[in-house]
Amino acid sequence: MQLAAFNGNNFLLGHAAMMINEGLPNFIVEDLRKRHDLSKTKVGILGMAFKADIDDIRDSLSFKLGKVLRFHGAQVYYSDEFAKNPDFITKEKLVESSDIVIVGVPHSAYIGLSIPKRAEVIDLWGATKRQ
Repeated sequence: MQLAAFNGNNFLLGHAAMMINEGLPNFIVEDLRKRHDLSKTKVGILGMAFKADIDDIRDSLSFKLGKVLRFHGAQVYYSDEFAKNPDFITKEKLVESSDIVIVGVPHSAYIGLSIPKRAEVIDLWGATKRQ
């Protein structure tokens, strides 16, 4: 967005990239809605930070994802290895409690995390493995 501002808002590639990035939470939720009744679904989001292995939550799309899921009636759990929030639960409790587990940020602590076979996993990063 800084490049767009520097160039008089004439940076179409940057705008397109931003639209794709900002639209990802809605894309994921709409895909889930085709297969699940979200009002009867427990969804866990692993990683609430802006990027891997940091605690900065500014501009994190994981919060937007959670908000859209809750709008559609899902019960949403959050976990993060670096960012702290009293509402967050441990990654172990999240994977045990959730019908769907979404990797929002590929923290190194999630690499190789075992997730029960009964849970659907949305892991665009390839950071987890199934048990």
